[in-house]
Amino acid sequence: TPQALEIPFSDVAAYEQCGYRYRLARAYGFQQALAREMGYGRAIHHILRRIAEETAKRGKAPTKKRAGMIMEREFFLPFANRPAFEEMKNRASWVVDRYLDSYSGDLERVWAIERPFELQVEGGIVTGKADVILDLEEGKIGRLAIVDYKSAKAVRKRDQFDFQIQVYAAAGRGEGLEVAAGYLHDLADGHRDRVDVGERIAQAAVKRLGKSVKAIRKGEFPLCRRAETCRNCDYKVICRHGKSAAQ
Repeated sequence: TPQALEIPFSDVAAYEQCGYRYRLARAYGFQQALAREMGYGRAIHHILRRIAEETAKRGKAPTKKRAGMIMEREFFLPFANRPAFEEMKNRASWVVDRYLDSYSGDLERVWAIERPFELQVEGGIVTGKADVILDLEEGKIGRLAIVDYKSAKAVRKRDQFDFQIQVYAAAGRGEGLEVAAGYLHDLADGHRDRVDVGERIAQAAVKRLGKSVKAIRKGEFPLCRRAETCRNCDYKVICRHGKSAAQ
């Protein structure tokens, strides 16, 4: 019996954007070009995690001054020069301040931070981490809400982001958790949207997930042939299909 494929959800999401790009990156090992912004989203996630941990330790959300101290000590971008680093740190400080203004109450009902999930589908096991899980949804103990942070205004990826939260909701229910809600939080503008994580749509997401994992396992890497995706692709210089699709 072939060994089950273990794959992170981020790989499945990349595959769904373009199977051929996934093949270049994962199967052939081509690296994307370094960008000064690389790691920005991860850096903000780290700061928010540290703020949540501090809240759990102290029993209340930190002040903006205290959050600023965490930012000064722990904000890190490995590929940015000094001017770019300062620019992005200032942007991240604004994001964190806005979060504390609007959602500091969330920090006092955090149930888990970067909670790992596993979901078994046909031919594979998909892994992932929910950024934050909140308790007391609608004021009821044990009713949980999954919140996923995104640091870019990527409206074109909204379907993928909803898909991710729905998959995590299904995985949580598979563990016996009561997942009552899901939210997509755009760190770029502070806007938060509710995501439908009802049983029917969550199971449809699991079915979609299984279909993609099965295709990856079979070695099927279809081209997306979407002009916008090709124009923004890190591999368009080496992709024999990218130039024609982008045109």
